[in-house]
Amino acid sequence: MALLVQRVSGTSHPPYFFPQMAGVGFSFNPYAWSEDIDPRAGVLRLVFGLGTRAVDRTEDDYTRLVALNAPGKQPEQAENDARKYAQRRVDVINMEENSLRTHSTEEALKALPDQPRNLLAAYDEELARLASRQQRHIAFPYMLSFDNVFKKTDFVGQMRDMLQTLEAAYDNPVDVEFTANVTENGNCLIDIVQCRPLQVKIDIDGSMVKLPENVPPDQIMLETSGPIIGQGLATHIDRIIYVVPQVYANMTVQQRYGVARVIGKITRAHPAGDKTIMLIAPGRLGTRSPSLGVPVSFSEINRCSVLCEMAVMHEGLVPDLSLGTHFFNDLVEMEMLCLAVFPEKDGNVLRTDWLMDGPNALTEIVPDAAEWQDSVRVLEAGRSTPFGQMCLRADPLTQRAVCYTE
Repeated sequence: MALLVQRVSGTSHPPYFFPQMAGVGFSFNPYAWSEDIDPRAGVLRLVFGLGTRAVDRTEDDYTRLVALNAPGKQPEQAENDARKYAQRRVDVINMEENSLRTHSTEEALKALPDQPRNLLAAYDEELARLASRQQRHIAFPYMLSFDNVFKKTDFVGQMRDMLQTLEAAYDNPVDVEFTANVTENGNCLIDIVQCRPLQVKIDIDGSMVKLPENVPPDQIMLETSGPIIGQGLATHIDRIIYVVPQVYANMTVQQRYGVARVIGKITRAHPAGDKTIMLIAPGRLGTRSPSLGVPVSFSEINRCSVLCEMAVMHEGLVPDLSLGTHFFNDLVEMEMLCLAVFPEKDGNVLRTDWLMDGPNALTEIVPDAAEWQDSVRVLEAGRSTPFGQMCLRADPLTQRAVCYTE
């Protein structure tokens, strides 16, 4: 047995000790949600305080996702989403108590000197306006954003150069854990806490994701050449939820919201993690415009492992796919995979005959959903030919994914 003792990288801000920034960095960005983002530039999951909240997923908070070639570019968001997805809680070491503690970001920001605090947090104009309308005083109208760190320091350039240097040395994309502190003159001091080859998620047989070779075409249900957003994935698919584009296109707005609610009932019919679910739907998932896709809320699909958007709604309309941008932060936190299929594009396959011919298990799962049987189909692996054991292999490095039957 070996015992590793490692100092905590950070700065003293009495009574607390913590790094001003910390997180995880990938030299390859599997979350390239926009054409403006270069996957080879790398990506960070950045937090204020100890990096525990970046390494371990938290149910009650978010990290800042930073594409290193476009640090200010965020996934498509509504006007108020910047505050909604801002980090609210921070992990610190309380030196007086000699213990790890979690506090509000406001409390920890107040412990910082003016220079780093002004770089990490931005004045929240909307919060200040709201307080003014309600005639109340806000003692600390600031929101953690990191925007000034990106604009006014060399942090992004340093991280990008560091990740590229390490990738070249390892001859492989790398995964690092880091801390960073801003000095009084605005420079960033960065510590690499850990570095390792970038690992992909593993599942079925304990091996890394490897795309299958020479799968007979009649065994392939779905194949795409991207975009693919998320970590590499190798898994069995237990259940497929398929929204039929031709039927959905002829529905009223009210009926389309009904489809979204039925999807939520299907995903919540079993305990979380009981089924590996793949949702295949036309257009944009999570859209606020039902004419462009299915207006599901994230809580209705957060038990899905794979989201697949089809670039088809009806003749004359090929929607712009969202790739999860409506709930991108949630998607990243839940480590869900999102992919797109363009049925008319080379390198893309979608066997809709498979999806239409198998028995529909909808009313077995949701007995009161009979009226939706034509628009929502639920297929269980192994229930009928050609559905034997369904396997999905997805590799964001090569932007390829294939779902096939063994």
